[in-house]
Amino acid sequence: MRRRAKPPSYQDKLRWAIDEALAKTPATMDDSIKLMEAAGYTAKRGKHLLFRTSGQTRGTRCDTLKGNYTDQAIKERISGIRVVQPKERKPFPAEPKKVNMFIDIQS
Repeated sequence: MRRRAKPPSYQDKLRWAIDEALAKTPATMDDSIKLMEAAGYTAKRGKHLLFRTSGQTRGTRCDTLKGNYTDQAIKERISGIRVVQPKERKPFPAEPKKVNMFIDIQS
């Protein structure tokens, strides 16, 4: 029996949204935050940048995403210092087809 694949996490969705926002080449960090808000995220700026989407009880800090998604890395990506090729999304697998076990015994 096959296990169902887990749906993408909030962190994965946030990484994808950041990649999409930065693909539109914003000029400043504020422009990128506006693009994220247009994508359905609320941003909170304090000591760390935090994003929250609908259905999420607690926000996700960019520092917890690590790598190319920290506050400093996003600023470097906007300024062109850091160049990143976004990872391809793995499509969520469809429900496997069920096997029909109906057999005509007479034939």
